[in-house]
Amino acid sequence: MKTEMLGILFTDVSNSTQTYDSLGDTLALQRADQCFSVLSKIAEENHGTVIKTTGDKTMITFLNADAALLAATSIQETVTREFAQDSPKIQLKIGLHYGEVVMDKTDVFGSTVNIAAKLVDLANTGQILITGETSGVGFKDPGSRTLLIGKFPIRGNQEMTRVYEVLLSEVQGSPQLSASSGDNLPSLYLLLRHREKKIRFHEVGRTVLMGRDPGHELVIPDDLTSRNHASIECSHGRFMLEDHSTNGTYVLTDEGETIHLHREKFLLQGTGQMSLGRKPTDNLTELVQFDLRKV
Repeated sequence: MKTEMLGILFTDVSNSTQTYDSLGDTLALQRADQCFSVLSKIAEENHGTVIKTTGDKTMITFLNADAALLAATSIQETVTREFAQDSPKIQLKIGLHYGEVVMDKTDVFGSTVNIAAKLVDLANTGQILITGETSGVGFKDPGSRTLLIGKFPIRGNQEMTRVYEVLLSEVQGSPQLSASSGDNLPSLYLLLRHREKKIRFHEVGRTVLMGRDPGHELVIPDDLTSRNHASIECSHGRFMLEDHSTNGTYVLTDEGETIHLHREKFLLQGTGQMSLGRKPTDNLTELVQFDLRKV
């Protein structure tokens, strides 16, 4: 046995039970074979190796993080496109981690494999989830290609790990996508509160700017706050906070986790607080409250 640095990619079919129930075993197996052919072809194009399939999951190894990330986005977008007209659709979840593995003949083992497997379990339909280490190694500009979704205990010692979603050309499968009954109305809105000011918005494409600039919707008069400190954009039914500042933006989630963003994007969920430039405990008078609510 030997050790090697590899990218480990897991795919998982989201709705296989529904597919088998709707189509029957024979047609469902044909559909699964077609999907596997797509995975195998893209893996080969990116010098990847399909290691094994277990149930609805497939594990593929790649020589580096770049190739693994390229294959992950290609797989997700190709499967979405090629099976778009099918009913029910085949939809994938993908988890990816780059690190050291133990090689044993035709199989691989170790914590890197376990982390990738936990990421695919954490993912929603249409998502690609990666760790911060993978993002930093695989992307030259991680901030423009990834969205921080939070910290999760995905390692064996329950250490909280920063988990990112890889942004595709089209946002797919988000748990916050609008789910209204055919009228295309938004199902969620975001309420922001700073001192006496309240902002409620849900308009797709609208961006709320925050910072010291007096022309911004939320003006934070603090020496450690940049003029153009951060923004929140409503896109595809999701509310994405992006830090543009020197000192960063702190997010205190409703689970009690404090996340420090610096030139990163973060998916706002539930309720919490934001502090621009200072830790929340040092900035009680200038905290921005956020609350994601159903319309």
